[in-house]
Parts: sequence; structure tokens; C-alpha cells
Amino acid sequence: MKVPHWEWNCRRLNEELGAAAPDRKAKPKRGEFAVAGLTWNHAAGPEGLLTAWQDLSDTVRLLADTPSPGASVLPVEIRIRKPSGRNRTYRAELAKSGITIDAETVFGAIRALYRIRNRLCLRRAAFLKAETLDSSGAMDPALTYPALKGVSTFSLDYPAAYSEGYLRGVARAGYTGFHLNIHYSVFCRSRLLPEFRNPEAEKNLADLNRIVQAAARFGLDVYLSFYLSPLPGSHPVFRRLPELRGSRMVGTADSYILCCSHPMVRQFYAEQMTDLFGAVPELGGILAISGCEGWLHCHTACAQTEDGRCECPRCRKLEPETAVAGMFNAMGAAVHAVSPEAKFVVWNYGIFAWSDIGAEKLISRLSDDCCVMANFDTGDAYELEGVQGVAFDYSLRCTGPSEPYRKQQKAVRRGKKTFLAKCESGAPLEYCSLPYVPALTRWMRKYEGIRQSAAGALYCWKFLGYNGGLAQELAGMSAAGETPAILNRLAARDFGEKNVPAVLRAWRAFDHAMDYHPFSGPSAGYFKGPFFIGPAQPLFLREPQKLPECFYCGSRNRTVVFTDLTFAEPFGVPAMLRALTKMLRFWRQGVTVLEGLRGKDAHERAALKAHLSLCRLFLGFLETARSMTEFYAVRDSFHLAPYTPETARKKLAKMKTIAQNELTNAERALTLLRSDPLLGFSAIYRPGITEAMLRYKIEHTKKLIEHELPFKYYSLLFSFNRHPSWTGKEF
Repeated sequence: MKVPHWEWNCRRLNEELGAAAPDRKAKPKRGEFAVAGLTWNHAAGPEGLLTAWQDLSDTVRLLADTPSPGASVLPVEIRIRKPSGRNRTYRAELAKSGITIDAETVFGAIRALYRIRNRLCLRRAAFLKAETLDSSGAMDPALTYPALKGVSTFSLDYPAAYSEGYLRGVARAGYTGFHLNIHYSVFCRSRLLPEFRNPEAEKNLADLNRIVQAAARFGLDVYLSFYLSPLPGSHPVFRRLPELRGSRMVGTADSYILCCSHPMVRQFYAEQMTDLFGAVPELGGILAISGCEGWLHCHTACAQTEDGRCECPRCRKLEPETAVAGMFNAMGAAVHAVSPEAKFVVWNYGIFAWSDIGAEKLISRLSDDCCVMANFDTGDAYELEGVQGVAFDYSLRCTGPSEPYRKQQKAVRRGKKTFLAKCESGAPLEYCSLPYVPALTRWMRKYEGIRQSAAGALYCWKFLGYNGGLAQELAGMSAAGETPAILNRLAARDFGEKNVPAVLRAWRAFDHAMDYHPFSGPSAGYFKGPFFIGPAQPLFLREPQKLPECFYCGSRNRTVVFTDLTFAEPFGVPAMLRALTKMLRFWRQGVTVLEGLRGKDAHERAALKAHLSLCRLFLGFLETARSMTEFYAVRDSFHLAPYTPETARKKLAKMKTIAQNELTNAERALTLLRSDPLLGFSAIYRPGITEAMLRYKIEHTKKLIEHELPFKYYSLLFSFNRHPSWTGKEF
């Protein structure tokens, strides 16, 4: 499916992320000093260091275009203790007499330079204050996902997804790198199991090296999320070595996983690590999922025997945690034998599918070659309008830390392993088609909780990727070591110093609204329904026979629309409607606050306009969620409860009012989408709300109001032997 506004968004992502916006009327505040320029006496240096220095120097030159009285050119001294390595420890002293950076390696100096640049950009002027910046509160790694890298695990999308401009934007934001979710076979040159060899492996490894080198120019690391997939029972490797066939994948008749406890399979995995890091020595690390994805071991979403064990004849006799840990330990050791500084990260995503949700058993059996990563915000139960829900996946409803996260953190602290956190930044599963959820105070609490409890973090799986949105930018700043006070600076940069209290008030209203979000698997829909396509979700009186192409998700048998009330599970319609009504009340409060703000210059006015458009569109999402739930509840009441022509008339009148409101909502959303090409943009899974969807929704809703509802009334009158009427004014 063609991604709307592709060219415009590619240009924005490749050219504009983190650009400085000078405030020509800015004056130094108390304690600040003006900078006219920077000097650094160097003949040469590593490319990444020179790139970061040039970016900082150019930013000062832009912001100090008309130097303030008393501005001086500051000397910069950079001292690097080790000529190699990727340690990002640093200490930077900022003073009126100059800037001094002491770093363990080049990577630490690079991060310090980008952080100083961020200070200037937040101020929108060449003003600094005397202070010490260091890496003590920073996250390493701090990973995101490239916004222009597609969802396929079989393609690197090189070079399109890795422009210099985009990578510079990721580094400016404060991240230390990004991950790529890639199937192992893309790089496979196995001598042990030649059935898996990929004839394109050499080319793919060369491309991966180019991506790693391109990232290093901006001080960024590249990690791989290592993926396998189930194999048919007739696969050549099973025909030659049937003993390697492990568990059958749940819900399938002929899909099998390699047996993780077989020595040859473990050798194969270790071989792949050795070959990968030997071919790409600067690769940052591996993310390996231990739970219900990735298909690395026999307990991954496997079919079960009556006693609850996996079907694999070898693994079912073993303790699962011991078998899986043994596999991971061999992989981690293989990585470190080739690349001692690389990280092998065991990510306990969905581990409840086969072990304890706190992963204590598995963690206790992992060696120190493994890091451990846990989802910060999933696994906790919560109450919504008297009904229990569960934050089962990446969530903003839950700000964390969740109880399973705490348990894993505690288990890791008993040993020497590094502990990492996983969350989404900007686009959680609840709303993964909008640029970001503008509840910035809520995001800040989440990020600060991560910063205080983990050594590093993965801030994005593949939902949108780093798109420069405020919530994603805030994640990078927090990862770089900034405290919650940075939220005020971010608000001042974009919306003006005088508007900060009001903006924070609006964000707190959105934050409060999220307390009532009805998060569940059915309501999220995984790329479906009002929380994904918002006001483009049609209201159906009956099951549609055919929909336009824009509503299909990858195939002709899966759409992005709801036609029934599964959306309201497990809460039920009454609780769902109460929660959505409260969300709407608080969200409207925030929008009203923003509508009263004015910017002092073109930058602030443009930022306020864009932010308000996003918040208004978000309001439209919530309105559609309530409208659809209410419409389907009334529609279904026709066959769930008795009715007379008189009660039917009232029901149809209510449905007509809902439809009329939704028509207005869809028309507003179409205007918003046309005004800002960023809204609804996603290049990774599939686009969410689109103009084509909204045009259909508008025409469909008009037909619903003018034809379908009147005809239903005409038909039921006829069935009651009443004189049928169809004038359009019956209700």
C-alpha cells in the first residue's frame, strides 16, 4: 500500500530533524553568557568526532549570527583517554572561559558534543551557563528504530533508511543507536547447516557494514533483533537431520522450531554469532527474545502436550529455563569471543507464555555474557470503571515500573548482569498511528522511571520509529541524562517561555485523560479500529460486503475496521462508554487551553499550530471510539431485546444523531490531515488514518443517514403491518 505523503516526510526526516530555530529577540538570562563562536585546535581526528564538532560549531554560528554584546569566542578542549572502545563516559565543564570535555573514548566525547548542542537549541540562542554535564545519569545503550526502515525482517532497506541527515537527527536527540529487526537467514553463510545458506549473504553483510559505518559517523551503534521463523516439516534440514526438529508451532499443523537443546542447533546459533560479528566487527549487539516471539527455542508459542510441556521429544524432558538459558549462554559467549564490547541482550518479552512472568528462573541460569531486558510498562492489572484490565503490551496506560519489571530487576541485581528496559516512546500500542501521544508529563514520568532503574533502554520496537516527535525527542534527552526539568525547556523552545505554564497544564489534562484509556488486546486491535484509524472508522448498520482497498491490511481477508463490539472487550459497553466519556472531558480541557495560546514568532506559531492539530485529531479518535461503541450497542439492541415501532423509532433517532456527529468529526479530521502531512504518517507497519479512508467514511455516513437508517425504519413498519413511511423526517 502506498504511504501517503511519502516524499514530503522523507524530506522532513532526512533534512530537518533537530534543526536549530534562532530566536533573534532572545536576551541572556541571569547566569547565562553569550557565545560568539567556538575554536578547537585540532589537526585531525576520528570522523564521528569531527562530525559532532562541526554540527556544534555550525549551530553556534547560526544562533550567534548577530552576536550579543559581550559575546566571546570560547576555546574548546577535548581530552580522550583511550584510543579505542565504545565507552560513553564523559565529563564536560562549561564556563565563560571555555569548554573542556574529558571522555573515556571518542564515543563519550561525541555524546557530550551533541548534548551541549542540545542545550543551545533548547535556548534558541547562543547562550550557555556555567555548569557541569556528565554521563552519570545517561542510558547506554539508548536505542530507537529508523522511521524509514520497513517492517520486513528480510530487507535492510539500505541505503534509503539511513541518510546522513536522518542519522544526524537521531544523534542530536540523544540516542546512542538503533536496532534492526532482521531474520537470521539474511546473513547466513553456515557451514554447519548449509541448508540455511543465503546466496545474498555476502551482499547483505556488506550492506550491514555500510550501515554500521554510517551510524558510527554520528556516534551511533547498530543492534540486530535476531529473528527466526518456524519451518515446514519437509524442510531440507529436517529431511537430512530429523533429530533437529523441535516443537510444533501452536495453531499450526506443520510448522516446527529448531530444537534449542540439540547440540548441533546450539553450535549453529553460536556459529551465526561468530560469523556475524567476525564479518561486522563494529556491530553493537544482539537483542534475542526469550518469550513468545523470535522462535529461537522449543518453548516459543509451542503446541503443548496434555501435561503442559512442549511437544519436542528432547526438550520436553528438560527444565525449560535450563535448556533456554544454555542456548543463550552459548550465543553470548560466541559474541564476546569475537567482540568483547558488544552486548548480547536476552529480552524477556512475553516470557509468561512458558515460564514465570518475573523470569526469575531463567535469569538465575543466564551467564554474565548475557544482559537482561524487561518491558517497563507491561504485565500489571488495573481497574477501569469497576472492571479489571491488563496492560498486556507496550502501554502508556501503565506508566511503570510494572511488577514483572520489578521482579526481573531484582533477579538481575543478585548477579553481575546488566539490566535494560524496554518501552515505546511516542507511539504506544494504544495509538500507534499518530506521531505521538501529546501527554508529555506522562511520558516524562515513564522515561524518568526507566532512567532511575536501568542502565540502558530500547525506546522503540517498530511503532513509527524515531520521527522527531516531541515524545520521541524527550526520550532521547532523558536517555542522554536530562532530568524532568527538561520538559519545561522543551515547551519553552517550541511554544514560548510565556506559554510554558499553559502548555504544561494542557499536557497534564491529556495525562489525566490517559488514566481512563480502556487498554486491552481487543480495543487496540493491533492496527485496527478507532484507536488506529480514528475518525476514518465507519459506522456499519450491517456487515459490509466490500470495502475500498485502503481499508485492507496486507491481504484481502483482514481489514482495519471494526464491525462489531469486540472492541469493548473485556470491559463491556457500559464501562467502555463511561471511560471514553471521561477521556473526552479531560482531553477537551487540554485542547481548550492550547487554543488560547499565541506564539511570539513564526517558529512558535508554527509549532503551536502543528501541536494543536495533533491534539484535535487525537480528540477525533476518542470521539469516534465512543460513537462507534454507542452506535453498535444501539444497533445490536434490535436483536438483543424486544422492540416496538415506537421504541425502534427512538433507537434509530439516536443512531442518526451519532452518525451526524461522526460525519462532522470525519470532515474535521479530513481538514486536519490535509493541513499537515505528518499526521497519520507511518512507513513501518502500515498507514493509519488516511484521506482516502475519510472520504469513504464521509460518503458512507451520508448514505447511512439518508438511506440506510430510513430504509430500516420503513422495513420494520412494514413488518408490523403499519403504513410504511420513508420521507427522511421520521426520526
